[in-house]
Amino acid sequence: MAIFMKGISRYILTMLVPFLCLSCTDEIPMPAGCGAAGGVDRGKTVRVSLPFSVSGGIRSDIVTRAAGTEDSRLGRIMLFMYENKGKDQSQNKLLGYRIFLNSNEGTVNNEEDGFWTGEGNEGRLNFYAYPGDVYIYLLGNVTGSFLKYFPGMQSEEELKGLTDQEKFFQAVRPTWTGNFNMTDGYLPLAGSVNNSTAACRIGEDGTVTYMDDATGTETRIDSINNPFLLKRLMAKISFTFKSKEGVTFTPRSYQFRHVAEWVSPKFSQDRTDKIGVTDGEQTPFNPQTPNSFLVYVPENMARTQATGITSFHDREKIKKGSSGINLKETQEGHESHYQFENAPENTTYVEVTGHFKGKDNKGMEVEADVKYTIHLGDFSDGNFNNFDVERDHYYKYTVTVNGVDEIIAEVETNQENQPGAEGVVFRKGSKVRVDAHYEAVEMNIRRSVLEQGIYIYCKTPFGTVGEMYYPQKGADDANLRAKEILMPYLGWVKFQKQDTKGELAIYDPKETQNVFEVLQEVWNENGEGAYYTCFVDEYYYEENPVNKGNVRLNEFVNADDRVFTLATSLQYSKDQQSILADAVYSVSQRSIACFYDLDNFEGNVYGVESVDETGGLYCSERFDQDLSLSENPDKDGRGNTLAQCGANGYGYVNWKKNGYLLQNDGSYKKEGGYTTLSYDGQYSYKAWAGRNRDLDGSGTLEENEIRWYVCARDQIIGMWIAEPALPTEAVLCPEDIETLLAGKTSENPVARIHTNSGRSSRLVWSEQGCSFGGEHKRERGNIRCARNLGITQAAKRNTSHTIFPDRYYEYDNTTKTITMNLSSIALRGFTSRELAPHNERSVINRVPKVLQVSSDFLYGKVRQDYCGGHGLIVKESSSKKYYPFITSTAKDAKDAWITEAASYVEQDSKVSSVQTSASWRLPNQRELALIVVAAPELLRKTGAQVGENTYDYNDTFIYKKECEGNMFGHDWKNRYRASIHCRTRFSINSGLDGNGSYTVYGYCCYYNENGSGQATDTGFLGLMSIGYNNEWLGYGDAGYAGYRCVRDIE
Repeated sequence: MAIFMKGISRYILTMLVPFLCLSCTDEIPMPAGCGAAGGVDRGKTVRVSLPFSVSGGIRSDIVTRAAGTEDSRLGRIMLFMYENKGKDQSQNKLLGYRIFLNSNEGTVNNEEDGFWTGEGNEGRLNFYAYPGDVYIYLLGNVTGSFLKYFPGMQSEEELKGLTDQEKFFQAVRPTWTGNFNMTDGYLPLAGSVNNSTAACRIGEDGTVTYMDDATGTETRIDSINNPFLLKRLMAKISFTFKSKEGVTFTPRSYQFRHVAEWVSPKFSQDRTDKIGVTDGEQTPFNPQTPNSFLVYVPENMARTQATGITSFHDREKIKKGSSGINLKETQEGHESHYQFENAPENTTYVEVTGHFKGKDNKGMEVEADVKYTIHLGDFSDGNFNNFDVERDHYYKYTVTVNGVDEIIAEVETNQENQPGAEGVVFRKGSKVRVDAHYEAVEMNIRRSVLEQGIYIYCKTPFGTVGEMYYPQKGADDANLRAKEILMPYLGWVKFQKQDTKGELAIYDPKETQNVFEVLQEVWNENGEGAYYTCFVDEYYYEENPVNKGNVRLNEFVNADDRVFTLATSLQYSKDQQSILADAVYSVSQRSIACFYDLDNFEGNVYGVESVDETGGLYCSERFDQDLSLSENPDKDGRGNTLAQCGANGYGYVNWKKNGYLLQNDGSYKKEGGYTTLSYDGQYSYKAWAGRNRDLDGSGTLEENEIRWYVCARDQIIGMWIAEPALPTEAVLCPEDIETLLAGKTSENPVARIHTNSGRSSRLVWSEQGCSFGGEHKRERGNIRCARNLGITQAAKRNTSHTIFPDRYYEYDNTTKTITMNLSSIALRGFTSRELAPHNERSVINRVPKVLQVSSDFLYGKVRQDYCGGHGLIVKESSSKKYYPFITSTAKDAKDAWITEAASYVEQDSKVSSVQTSASWRLPNQRELALIVVAAPELLRKTGAQVGENTYDYNDTFIYKKECEGNMFGHDWKNRYRASIHCRTRFSINSGLDGNGSYTVYGYCCYYNENGSGQATDTGFLGLMSIGYNNEWLGYGDAGYAGYRCVRDIE
């Protein structure tokens, strides 16, 4: 592996020197002259116009109409000013506390009354103050999603209570929220005058000066050369992975270690030893950027300076014990961390896992599961001693994977040439990777490979073991010992002899053998060997296979692959972290993927397979067929399966072909659905059967044997909402946007996901995220199968597959809050503002931990429609009153700094009583999908009170009340579709039929009208369509639609 750094941004201004002290015990040196602790003259007041600017250090990636980037936004600036009377901080009293708003966040009434003047990220703060010696501290974007500046403080009154400098220093501690991703375009900022104390002087003419540490001269703040400089407290980090020609490296996950728990607002080397570190979660690579990632991390400066490092590899050198084993850290929570020889303690690094495929330096084909460790820092100039992650810097890393020869050399020579790399390397042999459900793999076990003995290797979540076995020695002590060690770990693989090559055995529990019995049988028969089916159990444990104790789901769900290998040789590195195997056969199995919070959520959950090996199936025998459904058809996939198929599933499968067949060149192949399924079973709602097994050999798939089933609609939508927490290969639409743009249409059904729910929920368009409906079910599509996993806590699990899973959210109808039970990887950080412009694949299009939905739509003033042509004989009112939606264009909904949602005022006291600092805003597309799943009634029409009468709502100005009466009377009808904006635009203009009939200008949720024009409860989540003249961007001539507002809850 080679690594290079490209263009670390050094175009920032002079680094901000120490800014804020961190405790009341810190002493502040007081310079003579300007800022010399003389206090202020409270008998005078002067007008101050303080120039400021945001450093040009880094830019945040924000999708705009031009699909470009812009500077990170500056919203609010918080100013604290304290009198400078000396070293006793308790005597330096608060002179002023004010929040200055960007004029885009409100209406400017007076430039001196709460708004900063200027454009972009620079301007002036206008205020009145006493002249004299003061400290001025500026904090920008305090309510952003990355840091909490004042942990434990909730109200403005508490901030006003910081009445002296000592209290301020104790309170301000920008604490990392755990968020790595931009959500609203705002990065946390801090600034002061450019000296080591933040001490300055306000002159009687309103100018601000300070003592420059470097020159010892008094320096004036001015807007051109020396404004107050606000610096971002985060660093921007990007990694791109490449492979040399002839090599394939597929990244799978990354995890940051030793991330700073908080950031000092003061840039000071002697303060960093007070800052603790923590870990981020292991995160799958995004399928849209499968070889790269971009994140923001808090500043983390090295506690001590490294010296004497002359190469990149030496940066990752690990401390070894006397036996050569890697030493681990001892502090609580860090037990899995290595101790490093050269890297300073607590410096930030990232671990990247992936799969390598290519040739070694001897030309032999090899595959390897590898892990790379890379410490952050700037070593672009060849200084490998730098481990700092500095605020307001952009670090770009390019990693080139050349091969696994260094890992092989480590194993063969016990010399660690590349300390940051480790892995399991397989040379030769037949290798296959199967999914988490029941599988079958064909093997040709030959006597000739057993002559020198065979190495049996097994890796599971409960331990890794490997032993030599010599069939020719029979039941000698060494073989008995090998069996005793290996058998507890090998229960998930069983063997059964085949009748012929290319046709798998039909599972019969009375005929299966363990691996030792098979090896002994092949040796004793003294022939060439035989073909066997290796039956791989589902990756599920009812109990701990080693100690027979209870197990938690997080012990084996979302785990590493488990591996079974027969090898002629196997070598370990001295530190036991790398393995080299000359394999005969190797089977690795993916674990079940689950997006619930398995560590903290206590309840019953479901998990999913990673890939659909069948694919390309029609929805059902007849396209207009009504399937039998469970009592909860949109949520209960297993219930639907039982209702639709009962115990008939065994006949849906061609069991002799339902698995991985050995090819002549030693590779493996599993055919698609038309081969593995019978003629009667070649429909998507029946394709679950091949994922299961006739465990008792009865010739039927009984209810107790139906472990895997086709997902219902809301289970599929859950996979989209929580997609960031799933392995890259498990996402619904595995293709990136560029591939989709190249022509994935109805001829290639990769994006269509079939469910087993009712008609209007039969199809999910994964290229659009989770648009769903009943259209186009005539065409082929894919499925995803799921398994009920049971309770997350430790338990015996023999009936877990029968337990209906709890929902991945909890909805409180009283407060209209939705709390997610998802892994934190699937969530975004808290935001108090409108989300930044984005598309559906963006990290901004995620849900928060707690989302609140407004109790009502956003309505305008009462409107009245008139009818003058009906009711001439029977006189009655010729008009109808109603509340219309407040609407906006699609462009405004996607791109405006603040949308109409900010004007919403909550009338329900129970909803408004929920405490949060967030404003009302437009939902993103995943949040809108969540409302559809959790509380669809909030998107349906109800009555509105106008005076003493109840009137129906109208929807937009283009759908209104119309009278279908006659001369005898009026017959008022509602003309509408409940079209609701969201903040998210669509990333490609593809359309359901591939002809570009849907616009990039956005998602909506709408409920259809029936034949009479009245609204119904039938609806779907989709895209706003272009009109017949191709000028509309949705409903109306500019994509007008209404609002259902949401906000984050802290």
